[in-house]
Amino acid sequence: MNELLQVLRVQGARIGLKINVKKTKSIRVGTSEDEKVTLGNEKIDQMESFTYLRSIISKDSGSSEDIKTRIAKLKVFFHSYK
Repeated sequence: MNELLQVLRVQGARIGLKINVKKTKSIRVGTSEDEKVTLGNEKIDQMESFTYLRSIISKDSGSSEDIKTRIAKLKVFFHSYK
């Protein structure tokens, strides 16, 4: 991952792009390894889960958290609809 991030940084710099390390987060889905992701000397924050296109992506690659959230939102909708 670190090597790929370094390649992205170098190629982006060629066209004037820069990676903002403070805004960059990483998540390793479906693996128990906790390799530290860095860019240069700066550490990239590791996330346990995040929301992407209204779906919750979690480190364990399970969908139970996403399903629970969707059910809760639907319950609120149906109660307000009555």
